[in-house]
Amino acid sequence: MQSFARYLVEIGILTENPLRDVSPPPAAAPRCVFLELPDVQRFVQGAPLPFQAIFALAYGAGHEISAILALVDADVDLGARQVRARGTKEWTRDRIARVADWAWPYVEAHLAAVLPGERIFRGVDRHQAGEVP
Repeated sequence: MQSFARYLVEIGILTENPLRDVSPPPAAAPRCVFLELPDVQRFVQGAPLPFQAIFALAYGAGHEISAILALVDADVDLGARQVRARGTKEWTRDRIARVADWAWPYVEAHLAAVLPGERIFRGVDRHQAGEVP
């Protein structure tokens, strides 16, 4: 609104900016919630398949949902227990993360059913992951 009011003054619709003396509202508190490991493990364990593996990667490797849903079998190094998350916006955002020991069994169990060359979470979108009870 401030920019629009300044624009109206610039083009002569208004003689002065009526919002000039209006203070913005205070910033809202961050919506960050920290879960302790036992709570994370209960959350992952209680999720339906294949979301157990998705949430295990999110919490156990620190990857965001878009990178997790883009994974293919070649992105997973079974021996090193690492997962490559491809940068979704820039190639420079590619990174490799080790999967935590507690999370690996969920990932490994899901990988057993994945065919070579396919997306690991074929058919799952970010909206479905956000709506899991």
